[in-house]
Formats: sequence, structure tokens, C-alpha cells
Amino acid sequence: MGKFIKKIILFLMPIFIFCIIAEILLRGIPNDYKIKAEYLEKNSSEIEVLVLGNSQSFYGIIPELFDLTCYNSAYNGQSLDIDYLILNKHIDKISELKYLIIPISYLSLYYNMFQNKNGYMLKYNIYSKLDIPNGLFYSSEILNNSLSDNLEKLFNYYHLGIYDNITSPTGFIKNMPDFPEWKKKELATDIVKGRNKKNKMECFEYNIKILENIIKLLESKNVKIIFFTPPVPENYYNGVLISQYELMEKTLNQFAELYQNCIYINLFKSDNFGYDDFYDGQHLNSSGAEKLTKKIIEIMNLL
Repeated sequence: MGKFIKKIILFLMPIFIFCIIAEILLRGIPNDYKIKAEYLEKNSSEIEVLVLGNSQSFYGIIPELFDLTCYNSAYNGQSLDIDYLILNKHIDKISELKYLIIPISYLSLYYNMFQNKNGYMLKYNIYSKLDIPNGLFYSSEILNNSLSDNLEKLFNYYHLGIYDNITSPTGFIKNMPDFPEWKKKELATDIVKGRNKKNKMECFEYNIKILENIIKLLESKNVKIIFFTPPVPENYYNGVLISQYELMEKTLNQFAELYQNCIYINLFKSDNFGYDDFYDGQHLNSSGAEKLTKKIIEIMNLL
């Protein structure tokens, strides 16, 4: 029996060593989550305007246009619970913070990463070192991707010097080429259909509590919170579930009335944004992002 166990150990040892080395090498590959986390660790004390949220602020808010020091820490699929954890982690360091900007899109109040067991929580656990529930499950790159994907990443980076990175030094997305208008319309229609299926009312109360936690965290620090609903193309807003949209709008207006440190800007159906301002069926391109950013700065200057 003892010899059999020794043989098993000897057989598994190379695999175990390979996994450890591969994990270390995978974590050494630059990625957007690591870039944003490292920036916040090093520069939180200098940030005066912090942008959080999902892809619609990642694509939509240009930090360079602000007179104040601004960093865009939004990212694709980043839900409100992740926003809160990022803010809470750095709250004692962001001593110069004056404004927090968070998008409340059509999906925001009806979705979160935790309840959907989103695999991208792995990135926030490993690189941002956030207090993720069931963090042990989200603690290994090699266990959360297929062997072929991991080997491809290792080969691309360590042999070819290629890696995925769409984040600029200020956290804004790097330039993306536009789709043709017909494709944007098609995507907008398809995306909102998907959003209607993905929306979960059971997430609503959970996200309301998250918003309240964010507000209370900053209330005593004299930080203004700007919630905004980003613009979308016509085909998108024509396809929403009216009851869910109106509940979102009503809820955010109530927050703005209830808390003095909050304002709400609803640009969802704004006539100032046409298909020429969008990269695809929901995200702004560079000209649309410039419009949105300047609009928010205009409102900030009136506060």
C-alpha cells in the first residue's frame, strides 16, 4: 500500500509543480484588472474625480477632459457590488476625492456579479484583492480557464509578447473602431433583448442597499456622487421593459431628493446622441464619450 501511494505521489508531483509554475506565469501577464488595481494602490491619494461602474462609463468618461485629477476605474460587466468593494478598499487613501461618478444603466439595478457567479470575479479577487464571497473558488487562473486557453496565453505573452490590454494610462478604453450604422442598429436591438432576459428583480433590493452603502460611505467626507443613466441608441431604448426602466428612473430620482450629496442625470433617451456617437449597439465611441464627459463636467461646474 505504501509503495502504491509513493507511486501516486511521484506521478502527481510533476503535474503539481507544473500547475504552480503555470499559475505564477499566468498572474505575471499584464491585464486590465491588474493595471487598474495597481494604479489605485499607487495613486489613490491624488484622485479628485473617480469613475466607477460598467462598460458604459469605461467607454464613456474621458479623464483627460477634467480639470481635476480623474481616473476611470470602470470596466466591462463591473456591477455595483464590485464598485462598492473597490471604493471601500481605498476609502482611507482617497483623501482628495471630490466627485464619484457611477453609471446606472438599464441593467445596473437588476444584475450583480455575485448572484450571477460571474467568473470575472476571479480577476477582482486575485488582482484587486477585494473581499469576494467564496473567494477560494475565485483564486486560481489555471483552474478557471481551459488548459488550451492557458497555454495560448502563456505562449502569446512569453514568446510573442502579446497580451490583452484595452486600458489607457488614465483607465479609459483605448480607441476602438466603429461598426457601420446598420450593424449598430442590429446590435442595439439584440442587446436590449438580451438585457430583458438577463434582468433579475431579485437583484433590485440588493443593489439598492449597495447604493445606500456607497452614499453613506462618502456622506461624511463631503464627496458629491453623480449617478447618471448613459445614453443608448434609439433601437435600444425602444426595446426596454417600460416598468423596469421607470422603476430605475424613479429610484434614482428618490435618491437624489433624499441625499444631499447625490445628483442624478438621466441621458438615456437624450436627443444629443445619435448613432454616429456610438461604437456599437450600446457603447459610446470617442466623439460620443467626449460629448458625455463634457455634459457631466458642465453639470459638475454648477454644483
